[in-house]
Amino acid sequence: MKRQCEYMNESMSCLENYGQFCLTPRQSSIVGLFAGDFVATAKEFCSQGTDLRAKYMQHAACLRRVQRERQRECVSDYQVAFESIHKLNQSMKVSTACW
Repeated sequence: MKRQCEYMNESMSCLENYGQFCLTPRQSSIVGLFAGDFVATAKEFCSQGTDLRAKYMQHAACLRRVQRERQRECVSDYQVAFESIHKLNQSMKVSTACW
């Protein structure tokens, strides 16, 4: 779990840095709409004594097995989508992201 939380914290930091240095304020707000649930869930997951963390621990073995099976597929799909949106001209990014 410690490693998982380190990874999530690193991901949140990366997302924050990307938004700060590579996006306009409007783009950053849109990313925040999509990432807000992830950030809130990650904070709850990585906090001692939360219901989410306790439930995860009850099902950790099953979740770990499923994660290994599906992780590459899901990450690849997200990466392709993100790269496609990033390559578009400014006027097309929002409408494409919302499709």
